[in-house]
Amino acid sequence: SIGASNVCSAFVLPPMIAEFRSRFQNVKIRLIEGNTKSLEEMLINGELDIVLDNFRYDEELFERKKYTVEHILLAVPKSLCVPASAAEYEISESQIKNKDYLKADFKTVPLEMFSEMPFILLAQNNDTRTRGERMCREAGFRPKIALEVHQQATAYMIAATQMGATFVSDTVVEKLPSFENLSYYKLSGADAERTVYFTMKKHKVKTRAVEEFLKLI
Repeated sequence: SIGASNVCSAFVLPPMIAEFRSRFQNVKIRLIEGNTKSLEEMLINGELDIVLDNFRYDEELFERKKYTVEHILLAVPKSLCVPASAAEYEISESQIKNKDYLKADFKTVPLEMFSEMPFILLAQNNDTRTRGERMCREAGFRPKIALEVHQQATAYMIAATQMGATFVSDTVVEKLPSFENLSYYKLSGADAERTVYFTMKKHKVKTRAVEEFLKLI
């Protein structure tokens, strides 16, 4: 039984599960999508063997294995009033997908340039929402919310309709179709980067299936 956030369930786990099933065809796999709180409760209660999430669960109760580091970007509709000075900070989709934008010579955009822009944000207590709002506060403004949604991919798709800017992980940009009507910007600070872990309950005996899945990943 594997639990994961919506983004991880949709874009990260499917190829892993497909590969695992090709090797162990008689093992039944259950995939549960949920928010961090519900996944943590299910992990504690033994309903899940593994959780894939960017939340750092209590280290006294859980053990974890690092999967990857995600970066949060700003996606802005080109039809909105983007300051001309922002052009020098724009990064292309190809630079995101091949990770070139992570090089030190790629500039991070001053977020205050977008203080008057409408934003598509995720629901309260979502990690991407929390990080995005903190970055805005550090830049000296509160985002003007045009719409709130529950999934990061949904916010990204709505931004592509030119309704507003949104904070989006590079995972989503890499996995979803490209949008030529969006401009992308690299963000600075600790909130622009987060680690994704495979987390398990400590002292719980791992089945052979779980051990083989961990070997695969």
